This record gives sequence, C-alpha cells and structure tokens, in this order.
Amino acid sequence: MKKRTAYKFYLLSVLMTLTFSSCEKEKEIAIGTRQENQRLYDVQYGTGLRREMDVFLHEDRSSDKPFIIFLHGGSWEYGNKLLLSGMQENVLKKGYSSASINYSFVNLTTDYKKLMDDVHASINQIQKNASNWNIRPNQYILVGHSAGAHLSLLYAYNYQRKGEVKGVVSLAGPTDFSDEKLVLEMVKKNHPLIKQIELMAGIGISRLFPLPVPEQFINASPLHNIENPIPTLLIHGTEDKTVDISQSVALSKVLTEKKIANEFIKLESASHMLGLFETEDKYNLTNLLINWVEKNN
Repeated sequence: MKKRTAYKFYLLSVLMTLTFSSCEKEKEIAIGTRQENQRLYDVQYGTGLRREMDVFLHEDRSSDKPFIIFLHGGSWEYGNKLLLSGMQENVLKKGYSSASINYSFVNLTTDYKKLMDDVHASINQIQKNASNWNIRPNQYILVGHSAGAHLSLLYAYNYQRKGEVKGVVSLAGPTDFSDEKLVLEMVKKNHPLIKQIELMAGIGISRLFPLPVPEQFINASPLHNIENPIPTLLIHGTEDKTVDISQSVALSKVLTEKKIANEFIKLESASHMLGLFETEDKYNLTNLLINWVEKNN
C-alpha cells in the first residue's frame, strides 16, 4: 500500500510540474497556408471530462509522414496526458507530429472495453482533422507506457476496425493477465495492482481460490487476442518492479511464433519509469522510438 501511495504522490508531483510549465506555453497558430509548428491543447474528441488530447503538429508535416498517438500510464485509474509531454516534445523536435490522449479511468462500472471506445473515439477525431492538420488519415503509430501500453497493444491487435493502426510500441506494458503463476504471486503478496487489474478486467477474483483465472482476464490480455499482425516494439527495464519484464518476453515469443514483426529492447538496470522523466533522456527512449518508426514507415 505504501508503494502505491508513494507512486501516486510521485505522479502527482510530476503532473503539477508539467501542468504549470504547459500553461506558460502559448499556442502557435499557423498563418495563411504556411505551415508552422502548432501545439493544440485539450482538443476534445467527444463528451466527457477525460475525452481530450494535446496535438503537436510539426512544420514539415504531411500525409506521408507517420503520426504518433501517445497513451499515458497510471494503472488505468489515474495519470494524465501530460505524463508523456516530454517525450511528445522530443518527438516534435525529431520532425514528427503526434497526439497525447486522456482516457476514462476504470471503476466498478467502467472496464477496459470503455477505454477501447475512448481510443477509437480519439482516433476518429484525429482522422476527421487529418485534412485540416495535413497529416495521415490512417496507419498511425500507437505508443503507450505501462497501462497505456496495455491499451495500445490490445487496441492494435484486436480492436482497431479499419487498419487505422500501422504499428504499436509498448513501454513496460503488461501483456498477459492469465499468467497463473503471476496471479498467485500477486494475490499472495497482496500486490497493490491486483485491485486495478480487477477493475480493468471488470471482475474480481477470490483471494482464497484465485484459480482458474477468469475469462475476462484472458479477454483483456493482448497476448491472447492477436487478430491483427501489427509490427511491435517492446521496451522494458530489467529492474522493473511494477510490471515484470517476463510480460514483454512472453509477448515477443508469441509474436515471433506467429511470424509477426517485432523488436524487443531490454534496458539494463532500468526501472518501470524507463527514465521517462529524466532531464537528459537517460535511456534515449525517443531515439529508440524514432529509429523503429522510420524502419517501419
């Protein structure tokens, strides 16, 4: 419980810092037909407090260049699009446009299916603005961290409807909630994430008899729902204490067996946060991402 409280406090501190800094930025508006860098904050993609996104448009954008969509982490019940604003800014400097979205938080009446609807609605809104923004109308790259990585993988593999996603990147994301050994260990240790996983999947499990794992856990697992052969990049830290690196190992193995293009990068000594908030871009995540995007464009 202390770990979860400390993690929430850390995220809150980061969010406050990022919020204040973003308020100081002025939105840049393109003049006439000449393209300029634009930063559009809190663009709505439907009704609801969480249905908004920040869109960064590069001056050299075109319908031929990849467009990246970021999904933040936060155990499906907290967090904010600003958590990935640093990486979004770095991507802009590399010449790529992107959107970073908020999505609904899970609770007793909101599970992963609702979050899948949010991702789809955000993509619809991006597609509607593709012509005005001069970006691709489809074939986007989904990039998520932690819970956002899980949502990115699940959407790309099983929930996209018309080929709107071309590639997916998981930064320390969980991939298989049906792993019986992992479930038993989490229940035994009363892992703080077990309750969030239950809310996300939409079903609770017995603490005395947690097995067999409920079908809902399987249905929420990207590893068991690969319907679309989407090229995948997995980046995971060897010292991740929140989502064990075995989750990425297992998914990479299945993708390889299915002959689906994938790349798995292990970051030695990296924690669950992967250096996302390091000023000097400690693990060079942006370069790893852009190199992969350019190879798979």
